[in-house]
Formats: sequence, C-alpha cells, structure tokens
Amino acid sequence: MLEGPLLEESEAGAVVQCAGSCHVQRVLRTLNAYRRSGTLTHVVLRAGDRDFACHRAALGAAGSAYFRSLFTAWRPVGGPAAVPTVPQTPGVRRTRAALARAVVLDYVYGAGLRLRAEDEEAAAVLELAHRLGMAGLREACSYFFLEDRLRVTNSLALRGVAAAFSLPSLAERCSLVLRHTFTEVLRHTDFLELAPDEVAALLTDPALGVAREEAVFEVAMQWVRHDTQARCGELRRLLEHVRLPLLAPEHFLQKVEADELLQTCSDPPLLLEARACFILGEASALCTRPRRFMDLAEEIVVIGGCDHNGLLKLPFADAYHPESQCWTPPPGLPGYMRSEFAACTLRNDIYVSALQS
Repeated sequence: MLEGPLLEESEAGAVVQCAGSCHVQRVLRTLNAYRRSGTLTHVVLRAGDRDFACHRAALGAAGSAYFRSLFTAWRPVGGPAAVPTVPQTPGVRRTRAALARAVVLDYVYGAGLRLRAEDEEAAAVLELAHRLGMAGLREACSYFFLEDRLRVTNSLALRGVAAAFSLPSLAERCSLVLRHTFTEVLRHTDFLELAPDEVAALLTDPALGVAREEAVFEVAMQWVRHDTQARCGELRRLLEHVRLPLLAPEHFLQKVEADELLQTCSDPPLLLEARACFILGEASALCTRPRRFMDLAEEIVVIGGCDHNGLLKLPFADAYHPESQCWTPPPGLPGYMRSEFAACTLRNDIYVSALQS
C-alpha cells in the first residue's frame, strides 16, 4: 500500500497543513477510481455473477467488523484473490444482491449512500450492512427510511425491518404513524399477514388513533376471518384487548351477540362481562377506560358540597380531566339548597336523586 506525507514543505520553508477534509475526500475519490479500474486492488468480492475489485485496507477501515476480522487472519498468496463474503440471504435475487454490494462499496469509498426510491433495494443494503457489522451504514439506511420512505402504506413493513435490524428510532417513528393512522393503515394487506403477537400488541395500545372502540373490534374480526381455520383459536386472546363495554349497545347486539364465529370461538365470560356493563353498569376499570384519542374521555366530577359546619351549601359541580389536567364547570346542580342526595353513574351519565329540603 502506498503512503504519502501529510505535511508538505513550501518554497519558503514553512510547513503547510494539507490533511483537512478536502485532502481526505481527494484520497477517497482516488481510491474509488482505482477500485473501478482495478488499480492496486488486493481482493475481489463476488456477488452472484459480478466481481468487485477492492482494496483490503479500505474494507477493513470502513467500520466493518466482518472484514476486519476476516483480513486479520487471512493471508493471500499472489495477486488479487476472491475472498469469502457473507452468504446471500435466501429469497434475495442475485441482481439485487449485486446492487446492494455495489452501494455498500460506494459508501466504503466515500461516494456517499445512493439509494433509489425502492424499499426492497434499501432493505437489501440494510441487511448486508447488518451482516457485515457496519453500524454507520445501518444508521444511514435508517435515516433514509425515516426521512424519505416512511408512509402510512409501508409503516407496518418498515416496523418489521426496524425490529429485525434493531433500529429503535425507525421503530418508534413507525409506531407513532401506526397509532395516529390506525384505521387507514389497516386497509392494506400487510396487516392481514401480521403474526398473532403483533396484532395483540396493536390492540393493547391505549394510544390507538380511533374515535370509537367499534373500529378495534372490527379490526380483530377482520384479521381472524382472513384465515378463519388457522386463526379461530386466537380470537379469545384478541378479544381480551378489545374494550367491549365501550361498544355502542346496538353494535354489541347486532355485531357481537349475533355473530356465529364469536359464539363458537370466543370466551363466554368476556361477553358476559360486557352484558353486565350494558345492563348494570359494572365492568373492570381497564375495559371501560377510553383510549386516548376516542370521543369518550375519563373525568372526575365533584358535585356540590358544604362548609365544615354544614351551613353554606355549594351549588357548583366541577369536572377534572386527567389527560389535560384541567378543571371545567359542567351544568350547575339544580335544587342546591336541598341536601342528603345520592349520585350514581351509568355509562356516560350521572344521576342525582332523593333530594331533601
């Protein structure tokens, strides 16, 4: 390997620094030109039917743990020789594998990351960077997905990519898109191919962007009916994450009680609990707690009151919203001069009764 001085001496004898970023870029451009012309190369990477002549030091210095460990123990004899690379991923076409290696080599030689607007090509480059142990390239691919490719239509697929290659920033952004556009995302076929654990995790999320719980119920049924024979056994588990008491009563009667699939595959106690909520207003706290973006919301309501002597009666009612942490005044309490009344709730209504003068 040829090495040049980092310092040059001028005619006047002064020392001129020439090791800045411009010098580094010039060296990398020269090495890249050498690679393309096969000049001073040491090794050949083979991808499908294509060979890529490379410099061993450039590959080892690019932050790849794979190449660094490979070249530390490998001693070629003679001229440039083909070196073993990571095995090709099953299902990846040879042309795509070759394109991925070409992109990686351009990145190694300082030409930047050049990805076309195709998720599959970018995923192939990310997969190769992951297997070569190139953390910097993995982060660059993640940034490409975040800034240029993340859409409602591919958020589920990219969330899978983020999970497979441990990209927390991409996973977090995909989850945010899924929450805010839940009903729109589920119109695409990617949702129907999710594993049961992934569907359950989605339905459990209290921050789903749904206005009504009916949408969550329909999503669970849609996924099961896509392959009823294989997925019927998952219905009970999924319904545990649907807040059935929040369904509209008519929807519960028409879509739940009358559904033949639910009658054969679901858990009777779950339906019994929902019936008890509709009839008696009794259910577990979690089942009746609205999700964050629903039209419904939890409130703490303080009704009336008096001073410590019981002489001054207060005609006020105040409602506290836990999400916004604000107090707002609902309608005033009628007949506030009376006392010893009872109050109870049924779904979204408060009843006050038994007022005495």
